[in-house]
Amino acid sequence: MKLIIHIGTEKTGTTSLQAWGEMNRQLLIDDGVFYSKALGNKDHRKASVYSRLLGLRDDGFDRYNITDKKSHEDFCNQLEISLAEEVKEAKNLGCRVFLVSSEHFHSRIDNIAMVKRAKQLFSPHFDDIEIIAYLRPQADLFQSYLSVVIRNLSISREVINNMWIKDVNYFDYFKLWDRWSSVFENVSFAPFNENKDIIKHVAKLLKININNYPVIKRVNEKLDYKVGVLNFNLNKYIKDNSLKKELFNFYVEKLPCIEPVQISRELASRISGQYKQSNIEFCKSNKNFSINHLEVVTENYPLVGTVDKMFDSNEFFDFMFPIMIRNYIDIYILKCEKKLVEIERAFARKNIKNAQSFSVVLNQMLDELSEANFETPLLSHIPDQLYRLRNNLNKMDIGQ
Repeated sequence: MKLIIHIGTEKTGTTSLQAWGEMNRQLLIDDGVFYSKALGNKDHRKASVYSRLLGLRDDGFDRYNITDKKSHEDFCNQLEISLAEEVKEAKNLGCRVFLVSSEHFHSRIDNIAMVKRAKQLFSPHFDDIEIIAYLRPQADLFQSYLSVVIRNLSISREVINNMWIKDVNYFDYFKLWDRWSSVFENVSFAPFNENKDIIKHVAKLLKININNYPVIKRVNEKLDYKVGVLNFNLNKYIKDNSLKKELFNFYVEKLPCIEPVQISRELASRISGQYKQSNIEFCKSNKNFSINHLEVVTENYPLVGTVDKMFDSNEFFDFMFPIMIRNYIDIYILKCEKKLVEIERAFARKNIKNAQSFSVVLNQMLDELSEANFETPLLSHIPDQLYRLRNNLNKMDIGQ
């Protein structure tokens, strides 16, 4: 059975491909292709978390409750067992291809040692392994990636001015190819601009008839630049008040995109120039690429980008954010109070195990606000509510 590992890159239709794989699991099995579930239901993020050097954190650790080197090691041991069982299942079903997809192999696995750990996970089960990825001009990648930065409340002038320079492992395709081709023999990169329907391209690699599968709506992750304005100002307010950004969700996916986030033509040219020599070296090693595949089409970019408007000062946000934040915190407190009621009910029914479990969750929820600054008038009532919740919780002799 052959293994195909799709490593991205990010912002090249990976979300759509993964949604397609999840939706069509049984149809794929009928065609002899097994889309892994042990590594993640949709995005096989567990494989990239495994591939991180032991204890070297990334944001995926939080998803799987990995807190230290020991818990990372336990996670990896369990994943090896789960993958072995799934590979056995796939073989018993008569599958000829095992498919894995995670763009985090591109963004999080940034040195050869980590790639070797990925091989350590898969090589005991497969003799034939192919690595595939899709590449687009770095300026296009950077512009699309800004939507991720905005969603994460991390947008800043520093990101716009320097991220594409500093994050070499993310933007340098020669380095990406070199670290994967140094470990795996069969590494195939393809130009995204010639394969924008990557589901169709992957289906061809899998030797299946794409017409036998339902059409999946492509996931469009573009954001309006005004979302960037909102999140930039929100992030400043959150930092000033020592709040945690994970508490807030403004449902930006539901907002219309009228003026998408765009960088300027001049910045697109600078990014392209930054990686031109590296792209030339990459093309020398990958004959299916010409430098034109990775050259940015500057005419596609406006003379003045909308990103330049995201950092304008705005007195409206200074006025509105305290009100919005109060509403969010009040709702959060109500959720904490609901959890306290669940504890009280479990305790009254002498279901101590459930009461203890709910208690752990409530303490974690309250800890999210432990370092927040509530000195502003609109938030000054919060400390008393937090004290009352903790006091009521402590009155119950639940134990741990």
